[in-house]
Amino acid sequence: MKEYDVVVVGAGIAGLMCARSLSERGHSVLAVERAPVVGGRMATCRIQNAVFDFGAQFFTVTDLRFSAVVRDLERRGVVRVWSTGYVNEEGALTTTGQVRYCGVPDMSAVCSAVAEQTVVETGTEVVRLDPHEALWTVHFNSGASAVARTVVLTQPPPESLDLLDSSGVSISDNDRTTLSAISYEPTITLLAICDEPHPLPGPGSVQLRYGPVRWIADNRLKGVSPERHALTIHADHEFSRAYFDDSDDRIVAKVNEALGPWLDLSGATVEVRRWRYARAVPAEKRFAVRLETAASCICAGDGFAGPRVESAALSGIDAAELAAAVRAV
Repeated sequence: MKEYDVVVVGAGIAGLMCARSLSERGHSVLAVERAPVVGGRMATCRIQNAVFDFGAQFFTVTDLRFSAVVRDLERRGVVRVWSTGYVNEEGALTTTGQVRYCGVPDMSAVCSAVAEQTVVETGTEVVRLDPHEALWTVHFNSGASAVARTVVLTQPPPESLDLLDSSGVSISDNDRTTLSAISYEPTITLLAICDEPHPLPGPGSVQLRYGPVRWIADNRLKGVSPERHALTIHADHEFSRAYFDDSDDRIVAKVNEALGPWLDLSGATVEVRRWRYARAVPAEKRFAVRLETAASCICAGDGFAGPRVESAALSGIDAAELAAAVRAV
């Protein structure tokens, strides 16, 4: 059974930034991800010969700690400036002045680059946590296990609570209240291969304020899908809540009605993806929380810091600070 200073559960940007920060300090770290690839909501997929960024579309930078990481990735060619604005519902290019970055060749490349200095096991799910004095035994779906002084949970808090409860881990009423207070808005995403000409101008993105569609992007214009027009369409949260369990055909029909002058999906190949934990709604802004458990357990991720990519990354950095403090004791 391998022993680590820290086991990080989840290899989205929060988990990877936590693991990277700890590894750079000389701590032994294992990050585990139940999906077959790292990245979480910074996801990219291929349908036929079309490529889609179908989760987070871009990220911004305001904090010096995250800026240093982004500058390094930009020097390595993993990150580039996509735009400083977007097209609005009137068809006008709105320049906010805030730089929007994207990954090269796609958003998943950002997390892959962050993960390079970390031991990451994908396709691995934590099924039970057993505390013993100041240590955890972490059990995986493969039947293997590991020992760690600290466990960092970066998945959505409802999932963290389920894992702790199913493991029989006792947590305080205060911690339970903190985790239970965090909610999420769902998002339905349509991925459309559209070979007909379409009127998406500028950088290839349209951000809408009203109606069931909030975001349209052409991954070919963005530089992600070199061969085909690959459209990512995010529905708003109200529509997504109402139709989350509806049929794909009905969802596509409803979204197509709402696209109005922008697109007609009637001749397109369309797949529907559902994000149950798409946009975090934190009860209070705390980048990371150390639970009152027998062995050291830290919760982090966008559920604490907010839905922006940078916020999740900063949450991971703060979680690393808390974990390093445990190691120093």
